Amino acid sequence: MMYPRIKLARELLLREGVLALSIGEAEIDNIAKVCDEIFGQQNRVAIFSRAMKSGGAKGSFYTPSVDYILIYAKDISLTEHFRAPFTDEQIKTFYKNVEMEGPLKGELYGEERLFKASLDPRPNQRYYIQCPDGSLAIPPGPTMPENETEGETVLPTSEDKVWKWIYPRYKSELEAGRIVFKKTSSSGLVDQHGNQSKWNIYNKLYLKEQQEKGGVVPSNLITQFENRQSSKELKELEIPFDYAKPTGLIRYLEQIVGLRSGDVILDFFSGSASTAHAVFAENAGDGGKRLFIMVQLPECCMPDSEAGKQGYKNLCEVGEERIRRAGNKIKDELEEANRQLKLDEDPKQLPDIGFRVFALDDSGIERPEPGQLVLDVVKPNRSELDIVFEMMLKWGLELTLPVEKSEAAGYPVWSVACDELVCCMSRGLTIEALEAIADMEPRRVLILDSVLDDALKLNAVQIFKHAGERMGCEIELRTV
Repeated sequence: MMYPRIKLARELLLREGVLALSIGEAEIDNIAKVCDEIFGQQNRVAIFSRAMKSGGAKGSFYTPSVDYILIYAKDISLTEHFRAPFTDEQIKTFYKNVEMEGPLKGELYGEERLFKASLDPRPNQRYYIQCPDGSLAIPPGPTMPENETEGETVLPTSEDKVWKWIYPRYKSELEAGRIVFKKTSSSGLVDQHGNQSKWNIYNKLYLKEQQEKGGVVPSNLITQFENRQSSKELKELEIPFDYAKPTGLIRYLEQIVGLRSGDVILDFFSGSASTAHAVFAENAGDGGKRLFIMVQLPECCMPDSEAGKQGYKNLCEVGEERIRRAGNKIKDELEEANRQLKLDEDPKQLPDIGFRVFALDDSGIERPEPGQLVLDVVKPNRSELDIVFEMMLKWGLELTLPVEKSEAAGYPVWSVACDELVCCMSRGLTIEALEAIADMEPRRVLILDSVLDDALKLNAVQIFKHAGERMGCEIELRTV
C-alpha cells in the first residue's frame, strides 16, 4: 500500500521539497527500506524518535512510548533549511558567553566541539591542528598523517575519527577569531605521538547568526509533543477522533523544514485533518499564506462509535468539520486579541481559513454510445458547480481559483478567476447574453449543448471570434 504513495509523493515534491512520514515500531524497518529505494539512502535527512506518551498501560515486555518520524529530501543538496526554533532553555544553557572584541563584540555565543565522535570517516577531514603550546592535535584513530605539520591531511579508515570541517574551513574560522582552545585532562583528542592531547578545540556559534539561519540543528529525540496534547485539542473542538497527531508537532516539523508562505503541504493520510489545523495556526502566528491539500479515503464511521453517534458517516466528514471548527476558533481568538490591543500595537490579520472539499469520482458528463442522441450530457446527480470544477481540471486551471455566480444581460453565468473562464449552464441563453459575455473578455467559454440551438451556436462562434479579434487573442469556445 505504501510504496506507490511514497513514489507519487516524490514525484509531486519540489526539487527542494521533503517528505515527513510518521510510523510505529512494527513497520519502521520496512518503511525505511522503501524510502531508501525510492529517494536514495543519501537523501535520508533524519529519523526522529518521538515520545508519544509517558506512563500508561504496560506491554508484555515494555511500555510502548515512542514512534518515529522519517524525513527524506528529494535532493538533499538543495535542503538548505533544517533548523528548529530556539527555546529559552537552549539560549540560557548554551549561549552564555559574551564576545569581547571584533565586529561581533557584545554578541552571545556558545562553544561547540570541533571533533564529534558520531561523525563517519570522511576524506579531507582528518588532519593535524596546531595547539597554542606547539603540539598537534587530531581525532582518535590509528592512521596518522605522514608529516607532523599543521593541516597535514590523511585519508581516514573505518577506525579513524575526523573533524567536522575540512582544513580550509577550519583555517578561515581560526583567522576570523572563531576558534577556542581549552586545556583539559580528557579532550578525546590525541597528539602527533598518539598520546592524549592536553587541548580541546571549539568553534564559536553566535546566537544572532544562528537565529538568522532559522534556529538550531534539531535533536533527533522529540519529547515535547505527546499525544495527550492532541486529545485536548480535539476535546476543545468537540471532534470525536482517536490517535491524532498534536498540531504542535506538525508546526514544529513545518518550521524545521522551512515551510514558507505560499508553499503547499500535502497529507496523504489526513485523518482528522491535524495538518490543516496546524497550517491555519502557523499562518495565524506569522501572517503567512501556506496552503494545504488533505487526502483521505472515506472510511465509514461505525454507528456505535462516538463519531457515528454524532452523525458522521465517514472519516472525511470528521476532518471537514475539524477544519471548519479550527478556522472558527482561530478567528474568535484573533478577534478577542484585537479587542485587547496595547498602545501602538497593530491588529492581527485573520489568515485565510477557507477551504474546498472535493470527492474523487467519475466524470459528471455522459459519453453517448456511437449513434446515440443525448439531449443533456450532464449526469442527473451532478450540480452545475460539479461541472464547472470538472472543466477547470480539464482546462488546467487551479481548483483554488475563485468561482463566482454572476449575470450577463440578466442571464446567470459562472465566472472563474475574474472571467478567465465563463460557464453557461442554464436555459434561456440569448444573443444579448452572448454579447455581454464577450464584453467580459473571457479567455475561455463553456456552453452546454442542451441550452443551445443551431442558430444560437452559430451566433456564439461568430460573436466570440470577433471579440477575440478585438482582444488580440483567441477566445476558446467549448460546448459539451
